[in-house]
Amino acid sequence: MTTRLLATLLVVLIPCAARGADAAKPAPANAATDAALRSAGLTSAQLLDGLKAGLTTLVGVASTEFSKPGAVQVSAPSSMAKLEATLSRLNQSGAFDSFKASLNQAAATVAPQTVAVLKGAIGPLTLADAKTLVGGPADAATQLLR
Repeated sequence: MTTRLLATLLVVLIPCAARGADAAKPAPANAATDAALRSAGLTSAQLLDGLKAGLTTLVGVASTEFSKPGAVQVSAPSSMAKLEATLSRLNQSGAFDSFKASLNQAAATVAPQTVAVLKGAIGPLTLADAKTLVGGPADAATQLLR
């Protein structure tokens, strides 16, 4: 399980939770989707239930991985690279290392809370959301967040 995967899940699921209960209504399917589902012997509801079950399992696995010591590592913002270099030249890199340690500690502290947020966001996820993410552009998750 990678940090990137969890970040992607956050980007995808948090906006779904924010949209509320109306988002849980089934999305209208197009003819191609209906045909594919019929040939697989599935309904849209079954597909969505399977997707949600898979995401719930994935969140559980991520929770286990992120609870391990040292699993959460946050790098300092790139905008601080100049400061880091300057402190290093002045033999004061310890201050910046302390800052990075604080970032990692904060991230490790909130990681368990993200599990509840993610699991709560899976419920209102719609088939339209899933279609957008799978068939959409490379930044579909980012667009869904917006």
